[in-house]
Amino acid sequence: MEEKLFELLKEKNDIFTPNQKKIADYLYKNPDKASFMTITGLSNVTSVSESTITRFCSALGFKKYSQLQKELQKLFQLKLSSVDRFKLIDRSESSNQKEKIKKIFEEDVNIINRLYETLNIKTFNLIVSLLSQKNKVLITGCEASACLAEYLACNLRKIRKNVFLVTEINDKIYNQYGIYKENAVVLAFAFPRYPRKIIEFTEFLHTRKTAVIGITDGITSPLTNKCDSVVVVPIGKTAFIDPYAAVFTLLNAISIEVARKNPSKTQDSLEDFEKISEQNSTFIGL
Repeated sequence: MEEKLFELLKEKNDIFTPNQKKIADYLYKNPDKASFMTITGLSNVTSVSESTITRFCSALGFKKYSQLQKELQKLFQLKLSSVDRFKLIDRSESSNQKEKIKKIFEEDVNIINRLYETLNIKTFNLIVSLLSQKNKVLITGCEASACLAEYLACNLRKIRKNVFLVTEINDKIYNQYGIYKENAVVLAFAFPRYPRKIIEFTEFLHTRKTAVIGITDGITSPLTNKCDSVVVVPIGKTAFIDPYAAVFTLLNAISIEVARKNPSKTQDSLEDFEKISEQNSTFIGL
C-alpha cells in the first residue's frame, strides 16, 4: 500500500503545480502526521489553500480529501508497533473516567453500524451458502485474529461436521493441503498489521483454486486479492488492541444464517452436541 501511494505521487509529480508539489513533498516526509490532519491542518503546515489540496486529491484520482486521508491512515497503521499505538491513546489524568469508557463503547457501536450499512448482502449470502454446502470448512486466523477463528469454528462445529481450525501455520499445515483440497472452503481473517503467514497461506490456497473467504478491514488489505469473496469490517482504529466487537457481531450473523439454511440438520447436530456435552459433563448446568 505504501509503495502504491508513493509510486502514484512520483508518477504524477511532473504534472503537479508548484503548490501541489509542496503537498506531495510533505506527504513523503510526514505520512504519519499527515494521516490524521484535517484538510485545514494540512493547508496550514504546507501554506497552500484548501482548494489546492482538493485539486491535488483529484489529480491523484481521489474524489475528496477524506479518501486520500484514509489511504494515509492505512499506511500509518501498517507501520505502527503496539508501543506506537499505545502512545496514541488518551492517557491524560481525568476525573471523568466514565466518559472515556463511554467513548470506547461508542466507537465500537459506530463500527457495528458502519458494517451494517455497508454490508453487501449478496456477498454475505454467498458466504453463508459456501459454509453450509461445502463438505469441509477450514477457519484460519493468526495472532490477535486467532480468537475470531476459534469463535467461528466453535459455533459452526455445533451445527455441522468437518470444521477445521488453524491458528498456527507451519510446514505441517501446507503438507496437509490434500485434506481440504476438494469440496472445501477456507475462511481467513486478517487485520492490521496483517500477519504474513495468513497472507502467504491464503495465496497458496487461492492459486490452487480452493474457495477462499476473507474477512478484513478494507479493499486495499493484502488479503483481499487472495480471496474469492470478502467482507470488509471498517474497524479503522489505531490502538494497541484490535476493536473486534463488529467482527464478532458479523460472525454471530453468519453462524445463525448457516444454521437457518438447513433447520432439521442443525437441530440434529445440536442434539448430538447436547448429548456429548451431557456425557462428558462439559457444563455445570446451574
